[in-house]
Amino acid sequence: MSRIVAWSVLVLALCGCSAQHAQTDAENLALTIDVSTVEAASALPANYKADILAILRVYLRDPTSIRGAEVSGIMHAKGRGRRELVCLRFDARTGSGEYSGLSERVAIFANGRLEQMVEAPPKQCGNAVYEPFPEAERLTR
Repeated sequence: MSRIVAWSVLVLALCGCSAQHAQTDAENLALTIDVSTVEAASALPANYKADILAILRVYLRDPTSIRGAEVSGIMHAKGRGRRELVCLRFDARTGSGEYSGLSERVAIFANGRLEQMVEAPPKQCGNAVYEPFPEAERLTR
């Protein structure tokens, strides 16, 4: 009986450490992204905006409803590996068909490839310089 309890405690402890480690990694990524300096686009493919448009088609329920779209320049992310970020700001319809208001997203590129797009943490894109992104407003399904 005591062996079962000991194994159970060990398994629970390991699960707790694993969950805490994953949360810490996500927090570290969010905390180490520095968007204060805009860098040259040499690490991104020339068609990085096309990659962003492709993921918006998948990411949004109704990609044809985008309005007020803006995109930032390319920024370097400090931390593990070489990552570049592009901040996006746009308004799109929700599942209920109503506009949700402007929201910010971060497209994360690793080694020149679009890795993921996530909701920007508060103040994440505070220093980003935006330009109009009309291509996003003309998306089709």
